[in-house]
Amino acid sequence: AKLNFLQASDDSTSLKKLSGESAIKPQQNSVIAMEVGAPIVPGILTFTAEGAMSVVTTDLRAPDVAPEASDVQSWLRGLQPLKTSTHSTSAARAGLNANFSAWGFRLNYERIDPGFASFGAYYFATDVENYTIAPRLRIATVHLSGSIGLQHDNLQNQKTTATSRLIGSANLDWSPSQTFGINLGYTNYSTNQTAGQRPLNDTIAVRNVTRSATISPRLTFQEDSTRSHSITAMGSYQNYTDLNAFTRQFS
Repeated sequence: AKLNFLQASDDSTSLKKLSGESAIKPQQNSVIAMEVGAPIVPGILTFTAEGAMSVVTTDLRAPDVAPEASDVQSWLRGLQPLKTSTHSTSAARAGLNANFSAWGFRLNYERIDPGFASFGAYYFATDVENYTIAPRLRIATVHLSGSIGLQHDNLQNQKTTATSRLIGSANLDWSPSQTFGINLGYTNYSTNQTAGQRPLNDTIAVRNVTRSATISPRLTFQEDSTRSHSITAMGSYQNYTDLNAFTRQFS
């Protein structure tokens, strides 16, 4: 297990001519994160998880607020002074990985609250929840792998619309000899919008499918233990389909 703690704050006196209406505000952030990993079946089945809680004050000059009036969880309230601009968010992910001699799979779950932020990282994709399964199989010289995932946003019903995605991919690699091999890939991404806080107008709803396929043969010539030459070619195909009858003609 690993426990991480981060606390960072701006010096509110570092900018001498900062007006009260300025978009630049002194901020403070405290983050507690924990990582765990455990072999359920040693060498075969492994579980990993990571969770983080973040407390952010977006303006240190904001008025103080009583602990009982804050929406920050009680066990986090001692990390930093509570202001009217202080809020807390969370992020978590977990995975289960199975690895056998000829096959295996990976199950992943991820959830990041809207507005989650850590001053120790530059960027997070927030307001998203993901479910992913990724199987793999090896038969002689053929290696098959793929994944399928479900993703959606609007976790706290704050947006006017909600977006869901179905993400799928498949890959086949065949190496019948040390000289020749070929790789085939396919991806499919579909996006669909539904109503959030307000009814969704079908004329502007986003509904589409993006597909792509690649083929890549290769030749490898081994001269000796230290030198080899390879020739690789690649062909690709992409297709975008707009499923909204009102916007299809413009896509």
